[in-house]
Amino acid sequence: MNVYTRITLILFMAPLVVGQSKTSSKHVPAATSPSASTLIAINVKGTRYKPADVIAVSGLRLGQNVTEQSFKAASAKLGGSGLFTDIAYSYSYSSAGMKLDLDLVDNAELVPVRFENFVWYSDQELIEKLHAQLGLFDGKLPLGGSLNDEVAELLSGMIATHNPRLHATYLRSAPSPDSAKVDSVVFSASGVPIQIRKVVYSGNNPELAAPLADVAKKMEGQEYLRSKLRYFASTDARSVYLRQGYLKADFGVPEPTVVSEEQEKVIVDVKLPVTEGLQYKLSSIEWAGDNSFPPDKLQRMVHLIPERPVNAVQLDEDLNSVRKLYGTRGYLNAKTMPETDFNDSQGSVAYKLVIKTGDQYHFGEVDFDGLDEKSKARLREDWHLREGEPYDSSYPARFVRESSGDLPTGVHWKITPHESINEDEKTVDVTMTYAPAES
Repeated sequence: MNVYTRITLILFMAPLVVGQSKTSSKHVPAATSPSASTLIAINVKGTRYKPADVIAVSGLRLGQNVTEQSFKAASAKLGGSGLFTDIAYSYSYSSAGMKLDLDLVDNAELVPVRFENFVWYSDQELIEKLHAQLGLFDGKLPLGGSLNDEVAELLSGMIATHNPRLHATYLRSAPSPDSAKVDSVVFSASGVPIQIRKVVYSGNNPELAAPLADVAKKMEGQEYLRSKLRYFASTDARSVYLRQGYLKADFGVPEPTVVSEEQEKVIVDVKLPVTEGLQYKLSSIEWAGDNSFPPDKLQRMVHLIPERPVNAVQLDEDLNSVRKLYGTRGYLNAKTMPETDFNDSQGSVAYKLVIKTGDQYHFGEVDFDGLDEKSKARLREDWHLREGEPYDSSYPARFVRESSGDLPTGVHWKITPHESINEDEKTVDVTMTYAPAES
């Protein structure tokens, strides 16, 4: 019967970084046979990854001769990936060989990958190919460690078969420019321009083919980037549907097809899958919230017609006009929040338009820049908005038209109003800047 002696070694690792190892061990007796240093078993626990994938990344293999340094090196490889925050191992041996136990703690701060322009492969193909090579890669990556670079290196090798000038790059992306939180790692193919020849749609209404083709011309000749196409789909293309009452129209992942591959560029056609949903007609409109203006006045500003398909783009424009109307009463942050009640069985939608005014701002003072004192004095007399009155956001533009006769003649003036808002006092100062326009 073999008698095993066990040694335990724990590596305490800060997230994403291989830390200093701290060991606790017992005296290890000398091996009693040549086979005592042969690795005969590896047990992996504490992780969501498959044991076979963990072992493959560690570099260990059954049947090899190992020492404690072999286990330290294997732990360093696993730690260097950035996928684990803690790694502990223990090993035991007898004359039959060594058994290794790996106890891992997964890094919970992984983010998904995004592939911008690998037009030769689907996302699933890329993930499967990368997993086959890297084992532990499953579509998510740590923000540190070596795995990001390994993914880029493998992607570079894949796309270089299409053009040796192609290589992969990556960046860590945040949800917005002012956000410090990284929400994905974005990989791109660089080195050769990838251009769009044309954009077509799948699943679209034939009646909308002409306007959809018209907006698609905007993308012809543009660089193929999935993020750019998704933005185009959610704005330009979707607006075609929103104008016709398809309020739930949604676009899928762009599907590129390589048309030609030249040394200097790659040309692709792109298909945008679309799910149109129902076409909704207007059943009713109800106004709620602030009542500074009577509902019938507000209703006249909305151009939707009952029992006709809802033009959601027009509705947005109308609600922007309502916002400007409230700006004439000093409500500079007024918003109209549409609440929708869909009736799919009748293909209709009822709107509840809730007005939230926010704080009311008052006028502070006005200044005029770029004119002589005499002209400034005339303009001050022309300015009729008084200190302390609710600020009228439409007044500066109206003042430009009404006061033009009091400006020095012989000059074509460029006039720029600038509002300076004091959030503490809820006041607005206005500076009117006058400059001779270039001919």
